[in-house]
Amino acid sequence: MQISIFTGGKSPLMSKELRKKIEKVIKTEDIMQLQLQFFARNILKKYVYDQKIRKKYLYTILKDEKIQTLLKEGKLEDAKVYVNEWIKTI
Repeated sequence: MQISIFTGGKSPLMSKELRKKIEKVIKTEDIMQLQLQFFARNILKKYVYDQKIRKKYLYTILKDEKIQTLLKEGKLEDAKVYVNEWIKTI
């Protein structure tokens, strides 16, 4: 994940300070969710051709409580297995 902060040369110091604030907000499970979304999206692209439907499924994965719990526990691989099994049912 990359986030860019650009002040147009007005304040490189503020760019650095804002970056530090953003880094404090982004949690490990956010990064794992990003990885899980990438994983799920690639699988869904093979089976679901309509982008709007894929988006709906990806939101379902994003909001799923079991997935959120697995990611908070650092269990990305278990979350991938869960998502893979769930996709097989749609």
